[in-house]
Amino acid sequence: MALISRFYTQIVKWAGHRHAAYYLTGICIAESAILPFPPEILLAPMTIAKPQSSVKFAFLATIGSVIGAMFGYLIGNFAYDVVALPIIEYFRLLTQFEEVSVLFQQYGLWIIFVAALIPLPFKLCTIMAGMTQMAFPAFILAALIGRGLRFNLVTCLSRYGGKIIEQKIVKFLDKIELLLLGSVVLIVILYFFVY
Repeated sequence: MALISRFYTQIVKWAGHRHAAYYLTGICIAESAILPFPPEILLAPMTIAKPQSSVKFAFLATIGSVIGAMFGYLIGNFAYDVVALPIIEYFRLLTQFEEVSVLFQQYGLWIIFVAALIPLPFKLCTIMAGMTQMAFPAFILAALIGRGLRFNLVTCLSRYGGKIIEQKIVKFLDKIELLLLGSVVLIVILYFFVY
């Protein structure tokens, strides 16, 4: 067992690697465009391992994330007719899409800012911004400020409280794993025997 704690230990090793800053930037680019991998998983251990580099790490994460957001925007802008529209039409969601488009045109700056700041699937918003042809400079500004605030907050918390938090997390990782495994078994049992 102890898979989660071993995975966490591996992430901490990656965080201390001499090329970790490049990995972080690459993960941030991919996360904002297509990948469902929160960069904080690498950003926090990197900051704990090298607290003196926390500003650099937050900067790289922000820049990487904004570059990825640009890719997401381009995917939405140029692949709309080929990818998105057939899916929207297949599921008969054209009316809802038009409503969301109006929201993005009215509040797109705020939607991108909030999505960049909180743990939402940012890539969906970046693609949607491209699909609705949100003003590109406003899109970049909102992504830059939102992601900058988010990653600076993560590095600040990791730098000043990271060791204490890390000790508590490692202590409970295996218990969390058992709880998750028990939940999956319970769901499978309920699914097959109740339904």
